Amino acid sequence: MRRWENPANPWEIPQDAWDVLDAALKRQREVLDFALKKVDEIIVQHGKAPDAIRLPYWLTEGDYVMWSTDADNGIDGDWHMANANNMALALRLEERGIDVEWVDGNPARQDAMGRGKTRV
Repeated sequence: MRRWENPANPWEIPQDAWDVLDAALKRQREVLDFALKKVDEIIVQHGKAPDAIRLPYWLTEGDYVMWSTDADNGIDGDWHMANANNMALALRLEERGIDVEWVDGNPARQDAMGRGKTRV
């Protein structure tokens, strides 16, 4: 039995671990707010919500570094966090009735229709 599973040996998560998680959650909320504001701008500009929004799913760090526009939008983080943010964004979009189409973040692996060959 591992020590965290043993009721005779209570184990607490260190505060600095909670601090890291809290900072990541705060940053994710900021990223989601940014993305949803962009969606709201699209809705205002076109007078309606889009039928679907394409979100990239990153398969490798190299693809993320080469093809991501996050740096252009002042968003920092790694490719794992970018995927987690896009998953959270997808849920928020679907709550609004907007479908999400997942595309491979690397355009070299996208088919002629522009869709990623890898689906999440």
